Amino acid sequence: MGRVKAFSVATKLSLMIALLVIVSLGTMSAFAVWTSRQSLREQVQSANLTSATLAARAVEQYIADASAVVREAPGRPKLRQEIRTANWPEVTKVLDNFVRNFTQFDFVFVLDATGVLRARVPHAETVGQDFSFRDFFREAMRTRSLYVSGVYLSRGAQRPVVSIAMPAMDDTDRIRGVVGGALSLKTLGRFVSMIGLEQGSVVYVVDSQGLLIAHSGGVDVASGTDMRMQPPVQAALAGKRGTLEFREPGGGKSFLAAHVPITRLRWGVVAAQPVSVAYAAAGQLGRRLLWLTLGFTAVAVALGWGLARTLTGPLIRFAGATKRLGAGDFSVRVTPESQDEVAALALSFNAMAEQLQRRVAEAEVSAHALRESEERVRLIIETSLEGVITMDVRGVITGWNTQAEKMFGWSREEALGRSLAATIIPERDRGAHAGGLKRFLTTGEGPVLNKRIEVMALRRDGGEFPVELAICVIRSGDTVTFSGFVRDLTERKRAEREIEQKTREVVALNERLERRVAERTQQLEAANKELEAFTYTVSHDLKAPLRGMEGFARALQEDYTDRLDETGSRYLGLIQGGARRLGQLIDDLLRYSRLERREMRQEHTPLRPLVESLCDEVAEEIRARGLTVRLDLAVEAIDAEREGLREALANLIGNAVKFSRGDGGTITIGSQQNGGDVVLRVEDTGIGFDMKYHDRIFGIFERLHRQEDFPGTGVGLAIVRKVAERHGGRAWAVSEPGKGSTFYLTLPGSAGEGG
Repeated sequence: MGRVKAFSVATKLSLMIALLVIVSLGTMSAFAVWTSRQSLREQVQSANLTSATLAARAVEQYIADASAVVREAPGRPKLRQEIRTANWPEVTKVLDNFVRNFTQFDFVFVLDATGVLRARVPHAETVGQDFSFRDFFREAMRTRSLYVSGVYLSRGAQRPVVSIAMPAMDDTDRIRGVVGGALSLKTLGRFVSMIGLEQGSVVYVVDSQGLLIAHSGGVDVASGTDMRMQPPVQAALAGKRGTLEFREPGGGKSFLAAHVPITRLRWGVVAAQPVSVAYAAAGQLGRRLLWLTLGFTAVAVALGWGLARTLTGPLIRFAGATKRLGAGDFSVRVTPESQDEVAALALSFNAMAEQLQRRVAEAEVSAHALRESEERVRLIIETSLEGVITMDVRGVITGWNTQAEKMFGWSREEALGRSLAATIIPERDRGAHAGGLKRFLTTGEGPVLNKRIEVMALRRDGGEFPVELAICVIRSGDTVTFSGFVRDLTERKRAEREIEQKTREVVALNERLERRVAERTQQLEAANKELEAFTYTVSHDLKAPLRGMEGFARALQEDYTDRLDETGSRYLGLIQGGARRLGQLIDDLLRYSRLERREMRQEHTPLRPLVESLCDEVAEEIRARGLTVRLDLAVEAIDAEREGLREALANLIGNAVKFSRGDGGTITIGSQQNGGDVVLRVEDTGIGFDMKYHDRIFGIFERLHRQEDFPGTGVGLAIVRKVAERHGGRAWAVSEPGKGSTFYLTLPGSAGEGG
């Protein structure tokens, strides 16, 4: 019998050690895999968003370049003359030369004013057919301006194309026809394929109807695959830019994807990578950790088994002696077999047995005094404000005071002799109660003895309520009595629940705020790194060829002006203007990049001299537009990073002048104290803008107007926002179309003494 018990303890100890190892290593492994997946997700989504953005810009620029060529074509003297005289064979010759010079077009064509195709190079087999139903013809005729069509299947080429059309007018401003060029979607596909992608990633472009028009993986787009059911396509066509995870319709693969809209074309770009590829490294890590956990578990089980077999032998013999003592054999003694803790326990056991022999004799003398003491205790219990209940080792109620009657609804006479479990313990907890009682009877220990615990109790009417319970054991010879002291916690629990609810709400709010701050910080750091790398490339790789372009254009203008006709001079002007705009864009990008790297050194800066000098720089344009500048500087000086503040105010004042009407207006530049902060404002009475574009205008390269209408690079307001963020402040605007705009710049705690 002893060997069976020793084997059982050894098994339990081994299983406990194995369970501990599995739980510990399993928890750490799961956390490691989860952390790895989160990190991989963030990296992949950042790369996807960068790829989609680059693809969108490439496609948009490709369409813009082709549009510029088509816009200029009707103005060519030769083509204009032949269209006016309806000399279609000569028009075809001009188009043939046009195709050789501008190879980005799949074919070029001319329609007469009724929509009949008169010339097309190549694929002339459709000449003479009526194309007045095409949107590019109808819109070019209606708007009398350039129009970019949607994707359609070309009759002659028998492949999907996008057409760009421009009306051809004579000297009386009468439309004589429409000149157009068609762009093949294969060319768009090559542009998309040039984007650098992560392993397994793809980039694809859809038109405004959600049809696939370009794919980095070489997928055939001629069939016009419908992609509208994909969530990232839906988001991109809705004008949204961001990232998400989605599954292909019909339970297909899961992907991590980024979506970017091409706003002017109402197209969308999506970059995606399969989740299986993105999380491959995390899966490999999980498999390695699983094998490591199994190995450690096997070693731990072996060690636990050996340790248990070593320890349990002496303990079994000691348990036999304890049982004899419990049976009344006070002569039993345990002979120590070693010099360890078990031997010390044996000596203590022997001493205890001797004491028991003496105390049995003394107990008879103390019996009378004990009875008197019990009477006093009974009176105390009956008058206690807590419910006092006693129970024997069978779980039967032996004591029930007045407060217990009020608390549980059972009278003393009804409660005595009843099972405690069936009387006041909810059914779901009765098994635990029976197990704890059995454990006490076996080991002399219990999980709730001599402690104050909170549990649910049962009233006579079946209702449950929370109580605070303290249980102690009273031993009298071989008799064991359990005494329980019960306090009703109903009111206290109600108050605690209200406090906990409020606390959870506050903690949840703090966690959400912390997550948002961490996400925004991570996004900002990634954007700064990307911008710094990009501006480094711009500075070193683009400025040299740009200077060459400007130099050769200037030499051409100086040395060959007399050899250029009006069209050639206009083309030269376009080249020089484009070079200047690109140079300005590079300079603005470098200024934006240097903001982040420049040391944040705050200086005492008088506002009035700074504002006046900035106004002097644009004084000529202010006078030309008939504008009035008014200063409203309630704060005369601030402590700020001077160079950054100057750049921010220069951009705000320059924008106010640029977007003011040419028939006069007022620009107000002001400052005011707001608590511990200084708020700067630049207010104009110009064209204003729709507030739905508020967040967009502060993004880098973001513009609301065409370059021809309002020149600029789209970097100025991004610099303003960056300056505000570096000071710990913010930049925002309030505007309404046609009623002007007010831009604000807050610098926290930066008010200085007037100077």
